[in-house]
Amino acid sequence: MLLTILVSSRRILLVSGTVCCLLMQNIEEFVHTYLVVYLSLVGVLLIACGGYVKKHERIAADGGLVNQGLI
Repeated sequence: MLLTILVSSRRILLVSGTVCCLLMQNIEEFVHTYLVVYLSLVGVLLIACGGYVKKHERIAADGGLVNQGLI
């Protein structure tokens, strides 16, 4: 699922970046905008993945007892 999100996000980013480039006609602004948007997207995905991993580490640490209602 995460891979699908990454692939579709990269496609959307590439298309939007190309459209911005055509509208701006200025490669410096395009590169700056593209990098800012791309790095922001990567940052959000890393934060989301970090939260997902932490949640599953906690579940693994208690042996799944919380999920079974034993704790």
